[in-house]
Amino acid sequence: MILRFSGATAPALGMRVTKSGRTTKVTEGAITGVSGVAKIPYGGFERFVRHITHIAKVDESEKVSEAGDSGSWWLEKMSRHAVALHFAGDNDPNSEYGLAVDIQQVLNTLNVDVLTDV
Repeated sequence: MILRFSGATAPALGMRVTKSGRTTKVTEGAITGVSGVAKIPYGGFERFVRHITHIAKVDESEKVSEAGDSGSWWLEKMSRHAVALHFAGDNDPNSEYGLAVDIQQVLNTLNVDVLTDV
């Protein structure tokens, strides 16, 4: 299944989102945190990552993310607007979640726009 997007919007608490990841395929979640900051180890160094969106699973039988899903776009479920770029998660069955960076921050950093009427 391919998820098509139709623009970009800011993440919001309670927003239902979906993504198509390499490992987990199509999954769904709910945004439970926005504008977060986390200290995450990368290659032996700890880095602060800002503009984090926290995504919790909504179906106990599904995973939110696994290794290989990084780079997937989280889309608002109904509008298909891009919300965040997935980069990490926790696979503990009792507290599983995904982490993503607010899509507008990603687009600003890359100095690109999302065009939908081409």
